[in-house]
Amino acid sequence: RPRVVVDIKSGQSQRWHSLQLACYAHLWGRHLQLSGATDIQRTSRPFVDRFAVYVTSRGTYKVVQYKDQTDAAVFMAARTLVQWRRADGTR
Repeated sequence: RPRVVVDIKSGQSQRWHSLQLACYAHLWGRHLQLSGATDIQRTSRPFVDRFAVYVTSRGTYKVVQYKDQTDAAVFMAARTLVQWRRADGTR
């Protein structure tokens, strides 16, 4: 069964959007697993697919799918670094 996270955004696509969506997908997947709604998937296919819909002021839109499977690891690494800097007092 396909599972997706869709974020509706205004403006232009930014590289960090893929990281934000990776976090959303990770949290949604963990919720589904912890609630017993699904078992852990053991394939190379992403557990949750990620999409952004970029809406313009003219009413047009563009759909972008993010597929880089390292995005979640990059997000978690950045989060860990921020926590480390805060604990160290160097913000």
